[in-house]
Amino acid sequence: MTDRWAEATSDAKRDARGAAVNVLGIVAQASLPAFHVQLARFLGAAGYGLYTWSAMFVDLFSVVTLFGCDQAVMRQVSLGRRASASSVGSALRVVLVSGALVFAGIWLAAPSIGAFVGKPGVVAPLRCLALVPLFYHAATIFLVATQALGVMRWAFWARSVAQPIVLLGTTSIALRAGFGPSGAAAAVAIGMGATALVAAALYARELPLGETLRAVFVGRLDREMLRVAVPLVLANLLWALVARIDSFFLGKYGDATELGAYAAC
Repeated sequence: MTDRWAEATSDAKRDARGAAVNVLGIVAQASLPAFHVQLARFLGAAGYGLYTWSAMFVDLFSVVTLFGCDQAVMRQVSLGRRASASSVGSALRVVLVSGALVFAGIWLAAPSIGAFVGKPGVVAPLRCLALVPLFYHAATIFLVATQALGVMRWAFWARSVAQPIVLLGTTSIALRAGFGPSGAAAAVAIGMGATALVAAALYARELPLGETLRAVFVGRLDREMLRVAVPLVLANLLWALVARIDSFFLGKYGDATELGAYAAC
C-alpha cells in the first residue's frame, strides 16, 4: 500500500512538473506577438515597415549562413558521441564563416539597397540585423546536436522560453530609450547573441563544449557535408526569394507606412 501511494505521489509530481513546463512555454510564446505589437506601437507604421522589411531581407540569406549544417550535424551526432564534438565544431566553423560573409556583404551593400528601394532608413536596421543569422544558426547547431542525442528539452528551453523572453526584454529597453528601428534591430541582434550563449551552455550539458570550440579552429573540415549542402542551399535560397517576392515589390514601389501595414496584417 505504501509503495502504491509513493508511486502515485511520484506520478502526480511528474504530471504537475509537465503541466508547469507547458504553461511556461505558452506564456513565453505569448511574448512573440507581444514583441511585434510593441515594435509597431513604439515605431509607428513607417518605422515598423522599415524594420520588418530589413528583417525580411536579412532572413532571405539565413539559409546561406546555415549552409545545410543542421542536417549534417543531425546525421553525424546520431551515429555516436565519439566524433560528435568534432562534427559540431566543423559545422560551427562553416556557419561562422558563411555568417561573417553574409554580414559583410549586407553591411557593404546596405546603402545601395536603401538607394534601390528608395528608403535610406533601411540602411542602419539592415546592418544591425545582418548579425542575426550568424547568432541564430550557431545556436541552431548546438541545439540540433542535443536533439540528435534524443534530448529535446534543451531546444525547448532555449528556443521556446529563453529566446522570446530575451528578445522582448532587449527590444523593450531599446524602444523605451527611443532608439528607433535601428535600435530595435541592434537589440534583436544582442538578444540572438544571448540566445546563442544559452544554447552553448545547454549543449555543454550533453557534449564537451571546450573540445567543440577547439574543433572550430582546428581539425578536418567535412568536405562531403559541403558538397551535399551546396545544391540544397541554392534551392532553398531560390525558394526563399520566391516566397518574399511580394515584399520586395512592396519595398520598391510602396512607402514605409504601407510596408508596416502589410507586415502587421
